[in-house]
Amino acid sequence: MSDIREKDISDLGSAFSKFNNLQIFQLNLSWNKLGSQGLLGLCLAIEHLTYLIDLSINLSSKIVGYENIQKLGTALAGFKYLSKLDLNLSSNNIGDFGACSLANSLQNLSNLNSLKLNLRSVIAALQNIIQNQKPFIGNKLSAFQCLKLSVRNPRSDQGL
Repeated sequence: MSDIREKDISDLGSAFSKFNNLQIFQLNLSWNKLGSQGLLGLCLAIEHLTYLIDLSINLSSKIVGYENIQKLGTALAGFKYLSKLDLNLSSNNIGDFGACSLANSLQNLSNLNSLKLNLRSVIAALQNIIQNQKPFIGNKLSAFQCLKLSVRNPRSDQGL
């Protein structure tokens, strides 16, 4: 099986633009070699899916870095109908900047009531989201019907 690369994502982007009324979308790109341009292509591709209400994206295993998470966050922030988001960013190095950027983007999702966020091996990022985004966390959590945070510190069994 070959990896999905930047060119493949560009081709997917062209295909996605034809699904104007798509409401549920699941995409698993874990363990692929997208690179910065590939992730940018993915973000541009999913921006066409404006009527999504349920989105699941798996970008685990060193696909997303802190410099790219802002692009993804900007793409996510445009989904005004999105009520369910499952985002797997485990084993990525998004850092504090990326965590803040992601949290800021999630604030714009006014219809979001179900969030599954997998940040395994991204402990500092999760702590940053919780500590620096207290108004978002406090205001949004009361409206959530489902919240699943998957966190594991690879260096200890103590968790947060």
